Amino acid sequence: MADQKISALTQIDALADGDDFGAFDASDATTSKAVSAAQIKDFVTPRGYIWGLTMSNAADTANDITVSAGEAKDEGHAVCMTLAAPITKRLDAGWAVGDAQGGLNTGAEANSTWYEVHLIKRTDTGVVDVMFTTTANRATLPASYTLQRRIGWIRNDGAGAILQFTQVDDHFTWTTQINDVATTQTTTAAAVTLTVPPNSIARFRACLTGNTAVNGITVTVFSEIVEGNVTPADTTGIASIGSGDFAIAGAGHFELRVSATSTIEHDSSTATGTAAFDISTFGFIDHRRRLSAT
Repeated sequence: MADQKISALTQIDALADGDDFGAFDASDATTSKAVSAAQIKDFVTPRGYIWGLTMSNAADTANDITVSAGEAKDEGHAVCMTLAAPITKRLDAGWAVGDAQGGLNTGAEANSTWYEVHLIKRTDTGVVDVMFTTTANRATLPASYTLQRRIGWIRNDGAGAILQFTQVDDHFTWTTQINDVATTQTTTAAAVTLTVPPNSIARFRACLTGNTAVNGITVTVFSEIVEGNVTPADTTGIASIGSGDFAIAGAGHFELRVSATSTIEHDSSTATGTAAFDISTFGFIDHRRRLSAT
């Protein structure tokens, strides 16, 4: 056909993955080549990109979750994987391709365990699916699947039932708050485990109840493990909650990043009279590998 200006060509209404563009290959300047819209998308989407892929409890709340449609860059920063429609996967069955099928990549389900939820893709057929895995087994993918990306976490209880939750963006909220800590003050720093995934940002509420034997101001500080041993002091504001020498309670809402073992630390200015405090975890923030490799 005769040469035409680009502006004179009929414009495509909407790009599809299979639409091609002319390309100059600097490594082989003698051959005309094409690049697809899908390849351009893989190239221009930033490392850590994620959209959609929101999780929710399915009809079988004890065993299944549903992942909404969406897309995410794989962990190797090579391909943008697209889940075109919502998919429901079972934690109580070995992985099989497709909706309403098993999702566990290896072994049998273990109780009271955190499971990573991964978007996975096989490049030979382009099929995108979801699997569950423990962190220790995350390198094990179903046969022919080579790409993956963690898109969230789920946790089951002592009977194997998935803890119910809601997700809005990166915020996960337990349907029922979990009283993770019920203890008394100590002047020696102590670690406590919260029901949130490793390295996530815990969202919790706490209350410190004083008593008549304290004989003065008492404060407790909650800290991230990476801070080291944090000494509480009401005079410098290094405190999370405080109480006094009579029956009074101090309380607050907190967000702290937990360690790789889901712990934070607490320390108090006094242990005289053993004032009590409780922590109830109501959720966590997980950036789903958007900002880092954790």
